[in-house]
Amino acid sequence: LTHILIKKMKRTLEVVITKLLKVIDSIDRYEHIQSARNYIDLYYEMYGLQNKGIIEIYFRSKKEKFI
Repeated sequence: LTHILIKKMKRTLEVVITKLLKVIDSIDRYEHIQSARNYIDLYYEMYGLQNKGIIEIYFRSKKEKFI
């Protein structure tokens, strides 16, 4: 049972990270930057900072197109 729960938790985290990256990808106007930042911050509150490095690099690369 524990093995099944761990597997489901990992799958859920994969889905959440995929959604987060799609939100970052959807930035196509300057006005979207703050909304994406809020979504990222909420992700950190819920799931911790484990993937912060790669998320911030990805976000910065999209954000720089508008600055």
